[in-house]
Order: sequence, then C-alpha cells, then structure tokens
Amino acid sequence: MPVKIATFNVENLFSRPLAMNFDDTSIGDAIITNYAELTTLLNRTTYDQPTRRKIEALLNDATTYNGKKFPYYLEFNETRRRVFGKRRRTGKYFVRNNVAGRDDWRGAIRLKRAVFNNKTLDNTARVIETVNADVMALVEVENRPVLDEFNGKVITRSKRYDYDMLIDGNDKRGIDVALLSRLPLGDIRSHIHDTYANSWRTIFSRDCLEASVMLPDGRPLWILVNHFVSKYRGDTPAKKRRRKSQADRVAEILKRFDLRRDLVVVCGDFNDVKKAGGPLSGLLDLRHLHDVLDRDFGNDPRQRWTYYFNDFQQIDYLLASTALHDRMREAGVERRGIFELDRVTNGAEQRFSQITHQTNSASDHGAVWASFDL
Repeated sequence: MPVKIATFNVENLFSRPLAMNFDDTSIGDAIITNYAELTTLLNRTTYDQPTRRKIEALLNDATTYNGKKFPYYLEFNETRRRVFGKRRRTGKYFVRNNVAGRDDWRGAIRLKRAVFNNKTLDNTARVIETVNADVMALVEVENRPVLDEFNGKVITRSKRYDYDMLIDGNDKRGIDVALLSRLPLGDIRSHIHDTYANSWRTIFSRDCLEASVMLPDGRPLWILVNHFVSKYRGDTPAKKRRRKSQADRVAEILKRFDLRRDLVVVCGDFNDVKKAGGPLSGLLDLRHLHDVLDRDFGNDPRQRWTYYFNDFQQIDYLLASTALHDRMREAGVERRGIFELDRVTNGAEQRFSQITHQTNSASDHGAVWASFDL
C-alpha cells in the first residue's frame, strides 16, 4: 500500500507571545529582557524599597515598542491579593504597601499571547491538505486541544486525521511536537525526562516523541518527531553543544531498532544544516539512515531548502531507515506556504495566492514529504 509521510514546522499553531512577533527581533529581545528582570524582582522574598522602585520603574518606563509601552505586552494574574495599583492622576503603576514579598500573593506575570487570524490557520491547513500525508509530524504546536480544534474545524473534512498525539514537552513557552495520522497509533514513548549523565538537566528542548503507526498488515511504522534547540538570539557554543547532544541522543535511541529491517522515520526541525563534523553529524551520518531528499536533489541547496535566512538552508529533515528507504517512490518539499518564496527565488517559485502578507503565511518553513510502497 502507498503511505505518505511528512514533517512540517507549522510555526503558528500556538498562541505566540506578542514580543516574538516583531520582524526586528531586537524589539522583542528588549521586552523579554525587561520581563525576565521583572519576574526575578517579583520572586524576591522581601520587597524592600529599592526592589519596589525597580519594579515600578520597569512598569512605568516611557519607552514604547511599536507604539505600546512595556506593560501592554504583559498579562497580570493576581490572586489572593493584588500586587499592583495604578495612580488615578498619573496612570502610573505602584506596588501596594500591604504586599511585603512573594509569599503575600499568588499568581504570575506572563507574556501576553498573540491570537493568529483565521487566514493564517487556513493557509497552514492549505499546506497540510496539499501535502496530504497519511502521517504528518508537526513542530511548534501549543497543546493537544489546539491540535484537535485545528484538525476538527480548520482542515477540510475530507482531509482530516483520525488520530493525533501531543505530549507536553520541556519548553516553558509550550512549543511542542505532535503527530497527525490516518493510521491507528500503537505504542508511544516520550523522552522529556532523558537527562545528561550524572545531571538533572534534560537533553531535549521539547521532546523526542516516539510513536508507532500501525499498518493494515499489523507491522509498526515508527516515527520519532523532534525539534532541536534553535539559533534564536544567537547560535552560541552552548546551543551547538546541546543540539549535538540532542542529535546524539536520537542516534542512541535508534539502537533499539534494526534499521535494515524495521520501518523507522526520524523527522522534524533540527535547526541546523548538514556539515562535516557539525552538531547533527552523529545522527545524519548514521549507517542505514537516509535523508529522503538525497536521492533526487543531491547537495543542491536551491532544490532541497526548507528555510531561508540570508541563504537557502535545509534545517527540516525526514530520515528513513534502509528498510523504508528501499521502498521510497518520491520525495519533495512543499514551500508554497512561505510568504518570502517569490522574492528569494526571483519568481521561480510562487507562494499560494491566498498568502498576501507575512502575517498570514502558513509558516517560514517548507514541509518535507516522502511516499513509500509498503
């Protein structure tokens, strides 16, 4: 039977913090820096006068970001006792005198989330429907209720999926990996608790979601969905080391399988390109594991790119075991959901006509897909 498998970083199936929605990332960085300082101050046991003044200074900073002051990008959740007041005459925030420190109140200050418009969701669904994979791995999904609603209300009825899976991962922003499938799911494993040797630190930024999809003849098709640590705010040596650890850990997990006989896919957004000795080498150079784009596109970045930032890059991967790769029919990248597609290809490729602005693009990633005779 023909089976099509795909991976797609949907980018927008979660309520993204408003601070992360600026084209100029330095603006969001400033808001997030202020937010981090504010939460650190609010977590202090005692709010002495210098602490109070610093908190109030942050909230009353006259600096504007895209025409809005810093508090606009925050949500105040104050239970049991209110922390902040606002002076009627000046409109300035102050810390209430009856709040002596963190133990005096319950709640939190969070970054306000953005609501994506229906056109964005429609275009995300358009990519998924166009690819029309039997098994679709998704990256950057907020939670399973969001996934269920998207599958049940946005994807066209005839293209919907019967099964889905998402396990909350390690990213505090709620950026998770997920799976949609038209074939039943079997065993499922999460690796959110995998840690470095002799350490409490988790290896995976989100998860390596491991699930078996059951073929009609009873054989399992194993899918390992990943989202390695990103280069956002700079690709530091620490991030490169962690990305290497994540790739190496996936390679270690694969030792449970016989890649010459078992049907296995490793996929997702690896946030790096293939290069000799690079962070991904331990996984991409693994024997009996094949990048599905190699056969038809070779090393030509203009044919196999999934993401554009100053140049054409492949950072999204669909790797197939030898047992699966030997049955591959064709593979490709669906890029028409990217707003910048026309510009970066000088018109050689055209985005979907329904994508009219960066704000309603399906994603800034292409979807990698491959079909197999199983």
